Amino acid sequence: DFISEKTRVSLMCRSSDIQVNLNFSYPFRGLVHAGKKDSGCSFRGDGKLSYSLNVPHASCGTIHVTPQDSFANTLTIRYHPALELEGDEIKTILCKYGTGSIQLG
Repeated sequence: DFISEKTRVSLMCRSSDIQVNLNFSYPFRGLVHAGKKDSGCSFRGDGKLSYSLNVPHASCGTIHVTPQDSFANTLTIRYHPALELEGDEIKTILCKYGTGSIQLG
């Protein structure tokens, strides 16, 4: 898990995607996306505290790292729906399938 003052992020590595679970400290109305903004793997918060985002291995900018049999992507958490702010967070998400390990950076 990655825990910050505003967010707790955890991953579930599945056979065809990475499930990203996000829990916020206060109602979230910002924007979350994996890969580039226009990747299709995104959501806009509607004031809830918890959300899930499924990031497929075959799209949304996910890369397959062959020697380690792992999949990686970048997760961006923007706390304002239209503006990029100093407190926004960018995380590298990584699932290593050969070892069964999960990494957030």
